[in-house]
Amino acid sequence: APAAPAAAAPPLDALAELMGGATPAPAAPAAAAFPPIVAYEKGGLKIVFSFAKNPAQPALTTITATCSNASPVGITNFSLQAAVPKFMQIHMSPVATNAIPPNNSGALTQQMQVNNSMHGQRPLVMRVKLDFAMGAQAVGEMVEVSNFPPGL
Repeated sequence: APAAPAAAAPPLDALAELMGGATPAPAAPAAAAFPPIVAYEKGGLKIVFSFAKNPAQPALTTITATCSNASPVGITNFSLQAAVPKFMQIHMSPVATNAIPPNNSGALTQQMQVNNSMHGQRPLVMRVKLDFAMGAQAVGEMVEVSNFPPGL
């Protein structure tokens, strides 16, 4: 019985060699499988960042910010601005609306592209400025987001 697994292993290795090695195949799914993070959560407003990467451009990360509102009061005049260190560039796409409905009945999404010129040497970090009105109350917050998954 021990000889059978030992005999089975070389054909798998040979197959891996024929297919160009086993390393590239797992690397592609891993590059696309970054878990989402909660970038902000306070007073019913929750902002979740999800990530997409093109393996051909490892320094470039597409971030989708999904903003939801669990409070019973709607959010209006919502603005999300992001700043990154000088060795990164960020481009933010415009949003279709600046309102987030109450009771998690809808969400606002904002897309960002971040190019990290020091990818692999310096991790992604971002400062986010939020301005919005929750009912009649104006809210302004500045938060640092540094809990990005490794490898972005």
